[in-house]
Amino acid sequence: MPERTREIGSRRALGVAHRHIVVQFMVETAALSGLGSILGVAAGPAIPARVTVSSEALSVVRPEHLRLAFFVSARIGPSFGIDPAWRAAMTDPVDAPRHE
Repeated sequence: MPERTREIGSRRALGVAHRHIVVQFMVETAALSGLGSILGVAAGPAIPARVTVSSEALSVVRPEHLRLAFFVSARIGPSFGIDPAWRAAMTDPVDAPRHE
């Protein structure tokens, strides 16, 4: 989030509320982690399938494993995104442009 502190500071200077900034970043992190979860669950079974084809070992991918992987990865993004978003939203708009 430090790379976007200037953007957040300019939004704060324009009068955007703290909670609106936090909501914006939470929606972004939820969308990115959800998309990453979907892509991971879609591509995940391909690796065990290749192992099964290349060797004679049997690989099994169960639906509950895919659901668990989706929900764990979908929760990681927002849980690690809330703190930086909150800190950046609380940054003083005067100090934000000087932040590197």
